[in-house]
Amino acid sequence: NISAAYLRPGNAFGGSCLPKDVRALQHIAADIGANTHLLDALLRSNEAHKHHQFLRASAGLEPGARVLLAGLAFKPGTDDLRESPAVDLARKLLDAGMVLDVYDPALRPEQLVGQNLGYAFAFLPMIESLLVDRPTAESRRYDRVIATSRLVDSLDLGEQAVLDLSSCA
Repeated sequence: NISAAYLRPGNAFGGSCLPKDVRALQHIAADIGANTHLLDALLRSNEAHKHHQFLRASAGLEPGARVLLAGLAFKPGTDDLRESPAVDLARKLLDAGMVLDVYDPALRPEQLVGQNLGYAFAFLPMIESLLVDRPTAESRRYDRVIATSRLVDSLDLGEQAVLDLSSCA
């Protein structure tokens, strides 16, 4: 019995474990000559999903538009940025010329260590200048507010509409 929810796509995945584990399985399979069509498609599909999220997030925005990204870590309440879909989204928004603010109160760049530190500064070297506190996030007017998690619910954004990317649509 497969539930209806099983066949509905979820959010893009990231983090320190699943992407690494999928690549490890691919490597092991390659060593023994096994075909891993599903695993191979999984990573490609995830990249396509992240690009789809960028297209949704940037639709109708011109370079210079002010954007708030609520949530940068791959899951709320952590500072783990490794392979976070939101890091890819932030990088793409910056590359598209957006003026980006990031609200993620669990994230303190000065406390990042190890691979998490390396990943953060490799993909978002300007991370410290992107982060804003709650009063700043709540007082600025944004052309687009993007929620990557329920973290946005903790903000009082007035009448500003929120694009919810925390679930797939």
